[in-house]
Amino acid sequence: MFSGKIRILIAEDHSLTAHLIGKLLAKYEFIEIIGIVSDGFALLEELDAKECDIVLLDLSMPELNGIEAMNIIQKRHPFIKVLVLTAHCDGKFIESVLELGVSGYLTKKADINELINAIKLVYNGGFYLDSLSLHALLYDYKPKENDLV
Repeated sequence: MFSGKIRILIAEDHSLTAHLIGKLLAKYEFIEIIGIVSDGFALLEELDAKECDIVLLDLSMPELNGIEAMNIIQKRHPFIKVLVLTAHCDGKFIESVLELGVSGYLTKKADINELINAIKLVYNGGFYLDSLSLHALLYDYKPKENDLV
């Protein structure tokens, strides 16, 4: 049953970061934080147990990292959107994550307004890429030989 709110599950292994993000997001009346988990296995368990619209996903987590978890999420829960929130800002790395089919990619240098805008856009079916990640893709990216043919 839809609660009239965007239901978000935060997957972040740094407890303080996760809880601060949760507190900031919970201040918005249209957002419901349905849980905070610190590893990929806990993320999958929560998604199996709760209804979720967006996973706010850190990629560097113990046990089962964000990329491995994302592959499983797409198979088990194809309608859940994944918004990556990470410290990784290397063009080649970003490209490999985008190829997995995430709904957005945001670096942890973003402010709360940018995060809220990304959440709204992704929830409504759009794709979000922050300016730092776009810059990294454009200027760090080196085409493969096959791309030049």
